[in-house]
Amino acid sequence: MKQRLIFEWKTFLTVKNIILIVLLSATFFLSFVSLFFSNFNNNESLIPVLEEDIRVNSKGLEEQKEEARNAKDEVWLKSLENTEKINEISSQQITALRREDWSEFYTLEQKRAKLLFAEGGANTGDGLEYLKQKDPKRYLASKKDLEQRKYMVDKKIPITEDLAMPKSSWGALSIDLATFSSFILIMLFAILFCDFLTNNFEKSTIYLYSFTVKKKRSILSFKLIVQFLVAVVVSSVAFPLMFFIKGMIAGFGVSQVPVAIGNNVDNLSFISALQLLLMYIPYYFIVLLFLIILFLFLGSYLQKTLLSLGIFLLSYYGFTLIKDMDFMKMISPFVPYSYLDTFGVITQTDLYFPKHSFVIGMIYLLLLSGILYALTARRMNKLEI
Repeated sequence: MKQRLIFEWKTFLTVKNIILIVLLSATFFLSFVSLFFSNFNNNESLIPVLEEDIRVNSKGLEEQKEEARNAKDEVWLKSLENTEKINEISSQQITALRREDWSEFYTLEQKRAKLLFAEGGANTGDGLEYLKQKDPKRYLASKKDLEQRKYMVDKKIPITEDLAMPKSSWGALSIDLATFSSFILIMLFAILFCDFLTNNFEKSTIYLYSFTVKKKRSILSFKLIVQFLVAVVVSSVAFPLMFFIKGMIAGFGVSQVPVAIGNNVDNLSFISALQLLLMYIPYYFIVLLFLIILFLFLGSYLQKTLLSLGIFLLSYYGFTLIKDMDFMKMISPFVPYSYLDTFGVITQTDLYFPKHSFVIGMIYLLLLSGILYALTARRMNKLEI
């Protein structure tokens, strides 16, 4: 068995695959771009904005209050008093930012948002309602961001950075994990896996194997083991390395950072960043296992690399273009491609995901992997070479 694994490992390490492994490893470090090309001191960029708000809101405020009193217009006077309170809170936020006290800043931000909403000056509600009609998916993401901040303030979870642009390891974990399960990463893994079996057919190296029934099956199992080990090792080395290096540069933050779960804005739940990571890891490896078996299945029947890869790329990319359309809402939950975005499945970024999409996705992909593996093994045993 050891010799067979070494043999398959050597055949896997082609120039193309080595380049792809390097590219895959590099994508895990993309989050460093935000550290070097953005301002570390986000508080310094927020202070001028708040100062300008205070300046604009204060202009002629006392004169207007006097006019409102003389006119005995209680509604106008109440509005001006709210504006005065907003200015006071903004001033306190500036003080908090200069102390780099983000917890205090966001606590004050909640109070400021309530006054702005009551005043109607921020048009936050109207803006979100417009977004809800125009782009429900972005509306869901925006509501999750707002609810996350409110949750952290209400639960008194330490806030160590700007939540709009987190840079710490735990703070930016959601952004990083979303990147690692993105369309681009899936495509790179697909290109890595697509030709491991088909190359044997195209180059006739399949004849190097001894074709007893048992050994025909072993061709499949050894190729599966080698590819899965490569995927696991690349992910298991690159991500922790990125996490700790990023932590040393920008800080680790706190693992209690909440992540909003659900696609119903009236019924969102929250898990910590640590819980998200613990859910993400096993599901991510199941996705990789499914991709490997899918390409072994396509390779055993089609025996052509470009054909296998082309079918996957066209079908997967095509699905991503139409999955959010109205006519697909009832169909998308049954399409395996829906469950390849690990972060999206866990947090339910798509509106069509059922309530328990994480568990459903794991069971569905494992079941399909088992079926495809059985069909591939059956095909390999029947090959007449």
